[in-house]
Amino acid sequence: MKKLMFAFYVVFATLIITSCKCTKGAVSKDTLVSSGWVLSAMNGSNDLKSKFPNKLPNITFTADNKVSGNGGCNQYGGAYTLDADGRLSLGQMMATKMFCQGVAEDEYLKILSKADKAKIEDKNLVLYSGNQAVLVFVPKTAE
Repeated sequence: MKKLMFAFYVVFATLIITSCKCTKGAVSKDTLVSSGWVLSAMNGSNDLKSKFPNKLPNITFTADNKVSGNGGCNQYGGAYTLDADGRLSLGQMMATKMFCQGVAEDEYLKILSKADKAKIEDKNLVLYSGNQAVLVFVPKTAE
């Protein structure tokens, strides 16, 4: 009888663990809005000084589903949605249009527009396009 009960508990525990819809690393809205974020890597490269000589791009999310930031020269903003699994959808972005020579702002905004998932990894905000990490941000307080 003890063996039967033990087997039942093992099967029950296995079912609970394997049926867990875990979102390990998925970002919560509270975490997303708790800090502004500063770009630390783009498409796997953290050598950003040559692409953004004056100012690193940054992004801020608000609790009322607004997103804004600076692309290294111009201000941008729009709307976003985030689900419980970290799926991110950024709406059409509006941006100022000052001329900024030698800044990869267009590249940054193009990559940002394709981001479809957000995760927190080692306290950094990582935006993915499909399965590829495309933008990594550190909390603004870490500047």
